[in-house]
Amino acid sequence: MSIISPESKLADVILMNEPSIVTIINRFGIPLGVGDLSIAGICERHGLDKVFFTTILNTYINPDYFPEKVLSSFRAQTIIDFLATTNAYYEHILIPNVERHFTLLVNRASSQNSKVALMLQFFTEVKHEIMSRIANDRQSLFPAIIQNKRIATPLESILAHDAGMEDKINDLINMFVVHFNEDYDQNLGVAVYITLRNLKKDISNDNRIRNRILLPLYLKNNP
Repeated sequence: MSIISPESKLADVILMNEPSIVTIINRFGIPLGVGDLSIAGICERHGLDKVFFTTILNTYINPDYFPEKVLSSFRAQTIIDFLATTNAYYEHILIPNVERHFTLLVNRASSQNSKVALMLQFFTEVKHEIMSRIANDRQSLFPAIIQNKRIATPLESILAHDAGMEDKINDLINMFVVHFNEDYDQNLGVAVYITLRNLKKDISNDNRIRNRILLPLYLKNNP
């Protein structure tokens, strides 16, 4: 997949990629209706750093793209602001959307099937983990990094927890593919599956930025 640049037209970037890229753009306060402006033009209109915006888009679009040197050149505050906006997206949009469709799927079942009900329960546990991390970010991790204070939780525990969260979402996706059956609304099933895949991809990219950029920046200032 080609690397986009500040000279790329944002409309082309949106149209050439999967719909979830719009949610990344929205986190920067950019709505649909971008006209024929380049990324640089859009960033100038919204007062954004074009290099940071382009780097984040490339990170989410291309799995093999991750320029540590470029991202590490930004202030921790810039990265934290983006991650905090991403947390708000999880908290108020993506997770409630998955939960709403998943609950509706179980309630509309033509017969009782404990497997899918258990999958919903498993998702609820994953949701609580994500929400717990968001709360810790807001109350502890992000303030500590900004203020150059020591993080209360060992970094090894943070990395292990983040990796475990990805694994659990992936397990849920696999369970969904294997155990979903004809007793359930197939359209709702597809909707849940797609939103779970979007959640997995987003969490994975979020973790890459956290664990390969933000935490190393913190360690650099707190050896």
